[in-house]
Amino acid sequence: MNAEDLMSSDPTFIDEDTPIERAWKLLSSMKVRHLPVVEHGRLVGMVSDRDLLLWAQRRVDGTPAFPDLCAAEVMTFTVVSRPPDATLAELAKAMVEHRIDSVPITDDQGALLGLVTSSDLLSWLAEGN
Repeated sequence: MNAEDLMSSDPTFIDEDTPIERAWKLLSSMKVRHLPVVEHGRLVGMVSDRDLLLWAQRRVDGTPAFPDLCAAEVMTFTVVSRPPDATLAELAKAMVEHRIDSVPITDDQGALLGLVTSSDLLSWLAEGN
């Protein structure tokens, strides 16, 4: 089994100009923790719920309030990605070494093909693989 077998093959992504408030709403509504940032078909960054919460202030009702920033201003630029033929061991090793919870799967030109998360790996293990 490799990355291509486990990845979500149609991940939701945002572009660099996406307001971080909108990114937060996407993360929350989809119940995911990571959004790839894609420009002109190429992966250019990642935004996580933790990235966004670093910029948030709490409203009186406890919900986060975000400044008027876009994804390009808060995203992680150095993205650890792997090709579709990467083994699950290679994906897990990348997550542990880089202390990340998701690995984008990209082709040779940097186009986003999918995403493998730590939850994907744990679910696979829990199924007895």
